[in-house]
Amino acid sequence: MALFAICGPHASGKSTFVQTLKAAGLSEVLRPDDCVPERPRDVFGRTRDFMVHRIDALHRILAGFRADPDRDAFFERSMYDVLAYSAAFVELGWITSGQHAEIAALAEPHAATFKAAFVHVFLILEPGLNRRLMEGRWRSSGPKWREEAPGYLEATNRAFEALVPAADIVVRDLDPTVRMDALRPFLASRPRTAD
Repeated sequence: MALFAICGPHASGKSTFVQTLKAAGLSEVLRPDDCVPERPRDVFGRTRDFMVHRIDALHRILAGFRADPDRDAFFERSMYDVLAYSAAFVELGWITSGQHAEIAALAEPHAATFKAAFVHVFLILEPGLNRRLMEGRWRSSGPKWREEAPGYLEATNRAFEALVPAADIVVRDLDPTVRMDALRPFLASRPRTAD
């Protein structure tokens, strides 16, 4: 069985797709507890702390999966999400390139382990559709942190596009059937766990 990391910008349909998988009885949905207590107010401190806590959460997910690998399991967001947002924050002028390099350096020692263990699924939509979905979500639940900033959505989409070579699967369609079809070859595969 396989362990899937569902990645992508805000409002790309990650949570909706994971809930579709859960409703279909095809997976166990894992919820990493990677909330950062008392997040720093500055963008760099917040992003750095997210990376530290995300890495810890991913190691816990992997350990749990190795203990019981006889099922497909899914979770939202990997360290690639933090790397993408960090790169977008450089473009937006919120952090420096040196600060982004420091955040990336935190991920580097773990990259090979996570790449071997997880099937990384990137959900990336056309920016116009992505914006409509995001604005729709704002009407129901309000914007998330800094989402309304000018250029935010475009910068995060470009950052995820730059990381596409790291993905095992890239889906650019909102249709759950298309998304499921992209996963099927991996659902039938042997477990992908690092040594």
